[in-house]
Amino acid sequence: MNTSKEKRFEKLSEDFYHVKCAYPDFSIFQGKIGEVVRNYIPEKSAGNIAIVDIGCGYGATAEVILKSRNDIRLSAIDNEYQMVEGAKRYLAKWDDTPKLKIIEDDALDFLRKLENESIDIVASVLTLHNFKKSYRDTLLIEIERVLKKKGIFVNADKYALDDPEEHNKSLHSELERFFDTFSQLKKYEVLREWVLHHIEDQSPIRVMSERVSIEQLRGLRFKNVDIIYRNIMIAVLVAQK
Repeated sequence: MNTSKEKRFEKLSEDFYHVKCAYPDFSIFQGKIGEVVRNYIPEKSAGNIAIVDIGCGYGATAEVILKSRNDIRLSAIDNEYQMVEGAKRYLAKWDDTPKLKIIEDDALDFLRKLENESIDIVASVLTLHNFKKSYRDTLLIEIERVLKKKGIFVNADKYALDDPEEHNKSLHSELERFFDTFSQLKKYEVLREWVLHHIEDQSPIRVMSERVSIEQLRGLRFKNVDIIYRNIMIAVLVAQK
């Protein structure tokens, strides 16, 4: 789950699995990804549904996608070696099958290798907010390019609220959950890294605003851009090309 050439999770990848414990609704917003994939109807039925999972981490989102339907060809991408190796272990029953390819690559580099309108769905969870805005802007352009007509972009992520007070409340709640989770695990150094990570996420060069993101996608000719779920800081955004 990284930006171009950045390695923001080198100190966190070993314990990344525990992140789900900091989100009591983890299975809910992951499930929303599965619902979108399951309900997708391609404009033209032509074999398998091509899906890209950006920032696959240890494989939680990929697992939800793989279980959602049978006609899938999934490329799970992450540029962290340890994440990729973890995903291979977690998704061992699917690895090296026609349904799944786990790939160590930068997200933007990977998308640039794809042909125009070659992908049905681009999905991501807790990844895009890590990117610098300049990188994320370019990535969204590439996502629009590679999606087929009526293809879907779905992202469950930290979309900052416009109201500063509400945003600060949501950030406080998120940090509190991380403190509770990693303190109980006695992983204090990991907790320190997560706190620093969250602070950096709020920097002007990274922070991802809900309103700006929706306007940006509409500007890229996406239709039906909607937030289908929100709980505190996490929102699930869906956009159709």
